[in-house]
Amino acid sequence: MFGLFSRAATLATLCWMLALSAPAARAQDGPMVWQAQYPLAADHPVVTEGWAPMAAAMQPDLDLQLRLIGPRLGTPAALEALTRGAHQMGLLALSSYPQDFPYWALLGELFLVGGESLAAAAAITELVMLDCPPCQQNMARRKLVFLGTYGAAPYVLIAPRPLTESHSLEGQILASPGSFWDRLTQHLGGSVGLPEADPREALLAGRVTALIDIPDALADPQLAKHALAVTKLPLGGYRGAGPFMVNRDAWRSLDRGQRRRMFAAAAAGLVRITDEYRRLAEADLLAAERRGVSVTEGSVLLQDRVRRFAAADQARVVASAAERFGIADADRFLASLKALYDKYAILTGPHTSQEEAISLLTSEIFDRLSLETYGLR
Repeated sequence: MFGLFSRAATLATLCWMLALSAPAARAQDGPMVWQAQYPLAADHPVVTEGWAPMAAAMQPDLDLQLRLIGPRLGTPAALEALTRGAHQMGLLALSSYPQDFPYWALLGELFLVGGESLAAAAAITELVMLDCPPCQQNMARRKLVFLGTYGAAPYVLIAPRPLTESHSLEGQILASPGSFWDRLTQHLGGSVGLPEADPREALLAGRVTALIDIPDALADPQLAKHALAVTKLPLGGYRGAGPFMVNRDAWRSLDRGQRRRMFAAAAAGLVRITDEYRRLAEADLLAAERRGVSVTEGSVLLQDRVRRFAAADQARVVASAAERFGIADADRFLASLKALYDKYAILTGPHTSQEEAISLLTSEIFDRLSLETYGLR
């Protein structure tokens, strides 16, 4: 989940901090109050580009109050707090709960499908919201309503030397974001380091020699001293989070107009979060180059090996999905995901503005949802 935990911030600057979680309430002669839990840094893209604009959009009749403390993402406590209504809205790392959300566990093995973050996020959002009844059933069992996902910055390889000529990772000990990248590392001749609570600290301590991470890692000057090269490869990115997960009872309490406004705010937030990750990644790479870090494209041969392995690995993942995740239609799921990615890769591009992208997600996805029944069947 390297795409989630990033950007240090001073939490003391916040004026939104709440006390303990409480049920939704309507202040006397005032708006309904929801508590939204985002255990992230105050300047995290999900907070600045997602939650904050949504809170503004839902005024004056819904007061979204932010908590930046709470159960760590990916833990059972984080899921339980939202399910039982301790807070009404929040961020969940859905791919961390394979028993509850098996299709998200499958997606966690398919993060390399599609290299364009916005197209991938839009494809997953449409697939889950409109064309995956089992996904919706899993949400319903946990009393949750899903309002889309975003695309974090593409992963890069951060290492002591560039791999512009190399066709393997021989001699490298890598920390990676998950099992797919572990398998890729071994296929390319590298070794996988022991699981680390903080992979970036492991690189500083010399327990690994390289890591697959988002460029945000290079914002740490100490890390930049150890990692003198960034190699760009088609490594995919993290797309396993639900930034606007809503407790089902809370969703039921909204009227049609409020749901429509939340749909609109979600579409805008998904685009803006994804775009902010892109902007920050570009800024981090530029700043690293100015400090003397080499930023290069991986060799053509190495890029080709990554793509060929990804295709073969996807076939293996689909073939084992019934046994591993209890998913019988993984082949259909993957085919739909690829088709939707191709659709959005054509409809979006480097010159697509935020307003155009928001309009696209609104018309292609959110306008097709029922204000009466979505999330409540």
